Amino acid sequence: MKAEQTTMVQISDLLRGYTIRIEASPSASRMRVYRRLLVIFSTAKDSRVVGRTTYRLGDLILMMFLSVLAGADSYRDMEEFWKIQSKLYLRIFYDYHGRVPSHDCFRHVLGVTDPAELNRVLVAVLTSSEASLRKALKLPEREYRHVCVDGKQLRGTGRVLKEGVGEIRDLQSLNVYDNTSDICLYSSAIDTKTNEIPTAQEILRGMELKNCVVTFDAMNTQKETCAVVRDRKGDYVGGLKGNHGNLMSAVQCMFTRDVKDGLKAGGGDGYAVTREISHNQLEEREFHVLPLTPSQRKGFFSEWAGIRSVVCYVKTCTNNITGKVTSETRYYITSLKDTDWIAATIRGHWGVYPNFSVISNFTVNGCAIAA
Repeated sequence: MKAEQTTMVQISDLLRGYTIRIEASPSASRMRVYRRLLVIFSTAKDSRVVGRTTYRLGDLILMMFLSVLAGADSYRDMEEFWKIQSKLYLRIFYDYHGRVPSHDCFRHVLGVTDPAELNRVLVAVLTSSEASLRKALKLPEREYRHVCVDGKQLRGTGRVLKEGVGEIRDLQSLNVYDNTSDICLYSSAIDTKTNEIPTAQEILRGMELKNCVVTFDAMNTQKETCAVVRDRKGDYVGGLKGNHGNLMSAVQCMFTRDVKDGLKAGGGDGYAVTREISHNQLEEREFHVLPLTPSQRKGFFSEWAGIRSVVCYVKTCTNNITGKVTSETRYYITSLKDTDWIAATIRGHWGVYPNFSVISNFTVNGCAIAA
């Protein structure tokens, strides 16, 4: 096949470095993927003047989406990509009779489109169409999705200047991170730490959470948050701290030494352990999972939607040089019962903190042109 008819598309930032191929004469399955993408992109709200547009907004977003995956890093690159891929353009966007939008058209559309609206449709592509995309592109299927919800203070904020005059205001952001695909789905600035709770609930209400486990810290372990996750057909694992009062105390009392020893001796059901060398120390993580009885779920824990188990997590670190041993214990509530699954999501929750990219950031000429 000629070079101008085929473009190798690197999507390492989106799907772990797999390579896909966009062809001038795509198969029926790939055409179905393009059509499905177009349906999702067409739901974006168009803020342009009615009657003074040539290209539909959904079509333009799909053009930009595919060209960026192909390596376009400027508006002119987007225009040139579709001029080279003329046969593919006619196949997908046949009613424009081969008239490719100019680079000024792409610039204008991204300039007037609400970034939040663009983020919404791009996230919808990932959350609603990942299974279909993987099947059509012959990528391995995901058994489940793990989504982390956590807030973070921006580095360099919330401190007094060295000279002692003035201070840098504390800046917080709430991140919703797909740990399965290594993609940040949402990153929203919040005024104060306590504003994490309603913001997280609002975001989760708009997500499809079937076959998905949502993990969150103690701040977001709220009755309403758990109810939202269950209403969206998802599962949750939430941390506990002193701010949960009687709930924290009750869970602590359930994990006596005899109970933990019994779970450990149970042949793996209700107990899991991992060991690894990290930061010049041996880190051992023990997970004790205690299923709740029907009477417990209907009694003391009845206000927590779908709750099925409580968890005791013990992390022990042994310094390889000094031999110093440190230990910490944390507690969780969850709608899951599978010990290995619970252990994997608790361990994976901290993936929300490394550097990540919000998928709706189209970067052109070194500058982000849409948030």
